[in-house]
This record gives sequence, structure tokens and C-alpha cells, in this order.
Amino acid sequence: MQKRAIQTEEERIISMLDNNVPFAKAAFGKMYARFEENDAMDSTCHAAIIRTIYIVRRETVIWKIARDHNVGERTLYRYRKTYMKWYYFYINWISAAGDVA
Repeated sequence: MQKRAIQTEEERIISMLDNNVPFAKAAFGKMYARFEENDAMDSTCHAAIIRTIYIVRRETVIWKIARDHNVGERTLYRYRKTYMKWYYFYINWISAAGDVA
């Protein structure tokens, strides 16, 4: 996935969250919880990065986000792709189950 494509897809996810799309909010909640647990187990910073990109949205410059969270830019791109994969996994899982809580 190209850098611009990642940003476009993130903007799409943010738009769904802002518009209170039920599946989007439920999937985001599951994805965020999954990475919070990962942080607790492996001492990583995924939840903080997710908050910066999708919730706080104060910083949009990638190198600054990478610097603030002490990760390399290439690592941050890889993480962002992983977040989107998990997000869409949960969207599909929730919509297939018809379970929006």
C-alpha cells in the first residue's frame, strides 16, 4: 500500500468514526483494545500511536508522529497498515455476526 493510500484510508476510517457509523465504532473499539493488550504484554506503544492518528489528530506529519513515539518512519508505516488490517478484520467480523454493541 502506497503512503498516500494509507493516509486516504485513514481519512476514510476517521470519517466513519466522526459520522458514528456503528460498525466502524465497534470495530475501532475492538482494534484499540487489542493493541492496548498488546502494549501491556509487550511494552509497545501501539495504543498511543492509534490515539494520535485516529482520536487526537493533533499531529498529521508522519515524521513527527514517529519521533514523538520513538519509532522509525518505516516502522510507523508498517504499524499503520497493521492497524488498518485489524480494523477491517473487525468490521467484517462484526458485520458478519450482525453484532453491533
